[in-house]
Amino acid sequence: MIRKISLVLSLAIPMMACGSAEKEAAEEINDEAATAEEIFSEKTVFDPMVDAIEKAEAAKETIEKQKEQWDKILEEAENGDGET
Repeated sequence: MIRKISLVLSLAIPMMACGSAEKEAAEEINDEAATAEEIFSEKTVFDPMVDAIEKAEAAKETIEKQKEQWDKILEEAENGDGET
């Protein structure tokens, strides 16, 4: 019985010690991630180009929606579904 208790304690104590090291490592990783976000949130010379690409993609989406609407209207007109 004493052997079983000593075995359990000998396994449990190192596991308890590892838990705090994992927590410290996780906190350190979070700190590094925050630092990386700060670095990449700064303005760069490429920001105007990235903004231009984003605006172009938004305009493309708008144009595609309008095209779909016009296609639907034209199809209805061709099929005679619309009133004259």
